[in-house]
Amino acid sequence: MVATRVIERNSLKETKAAEGLIFTTPLLNQSHPFFTRFREKYNENATFYGAEGFDAMKTLYSAVSVCGNSPDCIYSRYQNRSFDGALGSVRFDEKGIATYPIGFKIVRDGTFEDYQV
Repeated sequence: MVATRVIERNSLKETKAAEGLIFTTPLLNQSHPFFTRFREKYNENATFYGAEGFDAMKTLYSAVSVCGNSPDCIYSRYQNRSFDGALGSVRFDEKGIATYPIGFKIVRDGTFEDYQV
């Protein structure tokens, strides 16, 4: 069985039927300060969604700080650029579409483990 990154939830790893499930997941930059601060504040680990939201707001804030409310300027700040964030090394292509490193995990014995292809 194969799935995508949205499947990585604690309730899934506790489900017997999920045993052996292989899925894609972002290779998060766990050394990024976002993860440390999140753990300190909430006493739990941040998820991919938290990292993605953090990076999205950080890049948007940066663009709006430079561009104000100019949509064309903001769009240009997302074209052919890259930065290191909580998601790792994020690159925006000429259309502003983001890509970042992806890996695999497997559900094994009620845990999510890295999986090498």
